[in-house]
Amino acid sequence: MTAASISSNDLREVYEATYEAREKWANVLLALDVTNPTIESIRSKFHGNPDDCYRQGLSQWLQEGDKSWNDVARAMSSPTVGHKDIAGAISKSHLSAQSKSESLHAARVIGIIFRNSAAIMQQLAPTQLAKHAIIHF
Repeated sequence: MTAASISSNDLREVYEATYEAREKWANVLLALDVTNPTIESIRSKFHGNPDDCYRQGLSQWLQEGDKSWNDVARAMSSPTVGHKDIAGAISKSHLSAQSKSESLHAARVIGIIFRNSAAIMQQLAPTQLAKHAIIHF
């Protein structure tokens, strides 16, 4: 799971981060690829109450496979939802953290490779080192 991954345990955080879009709950769910029959079932069950419909819709969406903050940001900025401000806030708070985490991980991996390469090079006899060296002119 990446830093930007979300699960059903993140319902409250997703709901609060996107709360301003709850009036467009059906459009948000469509942008998240929730099927229309599912949306209509939620509408019927919760009598169209935006808060309840939105919370239930997000809950169902989060339970279906791999989800990410990128999915949420994309839905918020879709033309039918039109909340680019929310998408921007999600990008700053969740997606930039993922990029930083991935960059830090890459730097650690490169450091490990470099240290291991240096250790191997020190163990090679000078004749073996010359044999494996690539000379560019």
